[in-house]
Amino acid sequence: MLKHLPLTTERVKQFTAAFLPRLYPEERRIAFTVFSAPGRIPFAEAIKGDYRPAHEGQRFGPRWSTHWLRVASVIPPEWRGQEVHLRVQSRSEMLVWNADGHPLQGLVTFKWNGLSDVRSHYPLTRKARVGENHTHYIEAAITGLMGFWGEAPDTDAPDLGEIRTCRLARFDRLAWDVYHDLLALDLLGRTLPEKHHLRLR
Repeated sequence: MLKHLPLTTERVKQFTAAFLPRLYPEERRIAFTVFSAPGRIPFAEAIKGDYRPAHEGQRFGPRWSTHWLRVASVIPPEWRGQEVHLRVQSRSEMLVWNADGHPLQGLVTFKWNGLSDVRSHYPLTRKARVGENHTHYIEAAITGLMGFWGEAPDTDAPDLGEIRTCRLARFDRLAWDVYHDLLALDLLGRTLPEKHHLRLR
């Protein structure tokens, strides 16, 4: 049994937060373009849109509008053999498509259960090759998580529709595994009943 359980769980929580930056030890900004669609349109129509250069920090709207990002990336040769992810953080709901029109994965960057980055990453490759390049489309709907709960004004969400990050990132899978082990310990320590047998070990 831990002698000072609250102190230990707080240390685990702090160490877990400090460990988070290790997941992506290196990132590179990448150029991307954006097409502001006239409404919800199919992929085949979206790829024919008028794409214009965009940048991190740019904000798109209004609410309920849809914008398509076209992201073309070349993995740096020095990342050969590394796992590489595409990281896109935006106050919107997003869906990654490949260039052939197949939906691949949703991206979520809203706060959930104390986490501020639930899933902003899409894995491009587990083992990068020299000169490897990728083109993806990202459909971004300017809404809150699962739409809007209530009718809060835009002033309550000043970053709504902002593309905060669009980067290639070298991923450390070992750090990811350790981070989630620590996260599990933190959650167990804070949520299990005081005399639960797992908490007392």
